[in-house]
Amino acid sequence: MSYRAWAITIRPRNGICDDRVSDYIDWIEKSQKIVGAYGVLEKCAEERHLHLALFFEEARRKGDVNKQIERIFSRRVVEVGELKVLRLGTRILYSDDFIQKYLDKDDDTQVVINCVPPNTAEYYPSQEEQDAVQLRSNAVDQYYHSLASKFNEWKARVGVTERDVQVCRWWMGVAMFGEKTIRVIA
Repeated sequence: MSYRAWAITIRPRNGICDDRVSDYIDWIEKSQKIVGAYGVLEKCAEERHLHLALFFEEARRKGDVNKQIERIFSRRVVEVGELKVLRLGTRILYSDDFIQKYLDKDDDTQVVINCVPPNTAEYYPSQEEQDAVQLRSNAVDQYYHSLASKFNEWKARVGVTERDVQVCRWWMGVAMFGEKTIRVIA
């Protein structure tokens, strides 16, 4: 799924250095695709890390955002396992709460960039999208959940209202062999 607002935490093993912070700020300022950003440095020494809220002109997938973040991160020395931690620090930005949380802090946080777009609400996922993400992340079986979602989308597209075994079998046949949108289930 693609979104226009992303929250990113960059937490290298020995703390983030000023050069790395500058690399990210330069990227944000030069990028034509980023329309706004908010960044905060938090803590000191080995615990020092950077939080970014990025607002993109067009929706971007998490993997695409991570590729860019990793490219910039890799300009400096990278220790084993740091890129995995870096990837885990990318999250969908749902509201201004992320930014407000750091503005309200009275400790040693340091704002490094503050060029937030005037109307941030248009960049956040709709409530419907947020609910879908929550359902997907809380699903016991991710694969089954994706099949059920595709089945419901297909029913809406085709105009089928009943939900019985025959309709499900028909959809699976169409999806596996006609449209080829799911793997063949043996």
